[in-house]
Amino acid sequence: MRYVFLLFFLIDSSICYSQILPAQHGVHDKKEVASCSSSESLMALPNQSSTYSSKVRGYHFTAPTDFCISAVKVPTDANSGCQSVAIVKFNSGPPPAYNNTTNDFSQLHYTSCLASTDKITVDISVSQGDVIGIYGCRGTGCVISYGSGNYSTTIAENAVTLYRSLMQFNLVSNQMKEISSEGGTSISRVEMYYKN
Repeated sequence: MRYVFLLFFLIDSSICYSQILPAQHGVHDKKEVASCSSSESLMALPNQSSTYSSKVRGYHFTAPTDFCISAVKVPTDANSGCQSVAIVKFNSGPPPAYNNTTNDFSQLHYTSCLASTDKITVDISVSQGDVIGIYGCRGTGCVISYGSGNYSTTIAENAVTLYRSLMQFNLVSNQMKEISSEGGTSISRVEMYYKN
């Protein structure tokens, strides 16, 4: 009877969203608690300019300073369905230009189709010079809120540029793989909250 219950639980839980936290997939080092004890800030993003669906898009950047990613959220401007988000750290510099791809990265976070409009809390330490990619969409059709690419913003008062990055798969049913970058075109608007 116990085995039947376990099998039912596993089948039933596969219907819900899945979430892989940094400790379960990928490798990252946590900073000392005191180094990320400031209040939480939201990195500014461009306004929505258009939408896209079916294949996930995002952005990558080179960290201008040490900080901690404390939460992420896909805004509801384009769609209010479940949110899917992934965070990666590239091991050998930014992803290559499309049509080339890379799998040379560590996946730091993955959430698939979480039925929530709230932030997704994470605890990811980032070191100056790390190349980080953040990807996200909403709904089972992976609807993206696009904003202008090569977007100039700041992290802890340090200038940083967000460059378009992409995967040619739906993030709801695929973890990150075969990642590319693509010039100055639109980025997927995924909010990143941080502490420094």
